[in-house]
Amino acid sequence: MAGRNIPPLQPNVSRPWKCPLCSEAYPTEIARNRHLLERHAKHWKCHLCPSTFPTMERRDEHIKHIHARPWDCPLCSLVCPNEDSLRQHMLGQHHILIQWSWSKCPFCPSEFPTYGDRWQHMLQKHLRWYQA
Repeated sequence: MAGRNIPPLQPNVSRPWKCPLCSEAYPTEIARNRHLLERHAKHWKCHLCPSTFPTMERRDEHIKHIHARPWDCPLCSLVCPNEDSLRQHMLGQHHILIQWSWSKCPFCPSEFPTYGDRWQHMLQKHLRWYQA
């Protein structure tokens, strides 16, 4: 069905559908809405920090490159790919339910169940410590 393919944008094609957030314009409302979702919507939240992303793929890429680190078992030589794997390993192999030391705020006595919750707290309550 060649008639269903969207032709490439040409300079002389009318583009009445303008993005309200940037200077881009599109020939159809559908194309403009796709642009809004892909470029400006931030539906996908990182569970490790306050960052949000327009697509799941970009969020996953962020997690992979920014937060990825090996999770070493302190009792044996196993290296786990993520926190959940290490937590399951510690419980299953060593019968230990672990609490992460990074859940404690370094600036006050507050404690948090996840790194993302702690990070959000630090940004909201202790931002002056991070400002130059």
